[in-house]
Amino acid sequence: KPPATERIDFIHGHVFDSVDTTQALHQFQRLPFDPAQSQPLTPGQEFDLENEHNVDVLVQRLRSTANIYEQTEILHTLTTLEHLHFDTGLGSGQPATVADLLEELYAKASLVHSDQAAEENAAYWSIIRYTAGLLDRYNIGLSDAVTDILVRQKQILIGKAFSDDSLITEPLSLEEITDKIAHFCREDIRDRVLTQEILIYLSSIVKTEPSLFGGFLTLRIGYLILLLTGELALEQNLTQDEAYNQLMFLSPFEIKTRLRNAIAGVRRPRQHPTTAGNPPPTPNRSCL
Repeated sequence: KPPATERIDFIHGHVFDSVDTTQALHQFQRLPFDPAQSQPLTPGQEFDLENEHNVDVLVQRLRSTANIYEQTEILHTLTTLEHLHFDTGLGSGQPATVADLLEELYAKASLVHSDQAAEENAAYWSIIRYTAGLLDRYNIGLSDAVTDILVRQKQILIGKAFSDDSLITEPLSLEEITDKIAHFCREDIRDRVLTQEILIYLSSIVKTEPSLFGGFLTLRIGYLILLLTGELALEQNLTQDEAYNQLMFLSPFEIKTRLRNAIAGVRRPRQHPTTAGNPPPTPNRSCL
């Protein structure tokens, strides 16, 4: 059984040494993997997999597809229908639980694909976030990050809706923070990982550029995610859902850079053209 709290190694945007990915991938034999076939699913394909309730059909799809995006979506559905410790039977005589296979996909997606184009490699960040969310992984630096924000006279709102329980006004343990994230970020499993990233990046930005946060008392994580999504929707003429999915493909460095620029933009409002995406809402003067 995997521990309830595990470290996410990618969250600080660390660059790992290049490895021989062909050799490294040979250790993963349970699920086929082909980068050429690994393309993001369409909304219709995602809907079909989410609404497939036949476990045998899902396991057969899992056995036959080499698309890492399809494999992740299938494992999410199996987690919903069964549980993380459900044995898929794909272990060639050894147990191969849903959690085992998610760990495999997380490891594959985390490998440095030095022989691939940069934008192909970047696409796997969505898999890393998705599998980390399903595995209930948390960054051990969260408690320090929250404290860094609080000592600068800011409070933090987790999730999209305001409530006293979602507000952080004093230092908390890692377990207390992760409980709040799990409770108030339930609509999309990826929100749990993205919320952690935003907290880590905010702690860094508030230390290096405290003037960006002048006049703001409450940092609303759900609003900041909406702000990033809205910016992408405006830039690429996307719907909010499409922009959120696009956000998942961005590297940690890109998200941190966009977050910093978005906060600066709130302090210096800009005019946006009207597009299919809804523009970001205007924040309360005391909230960000």
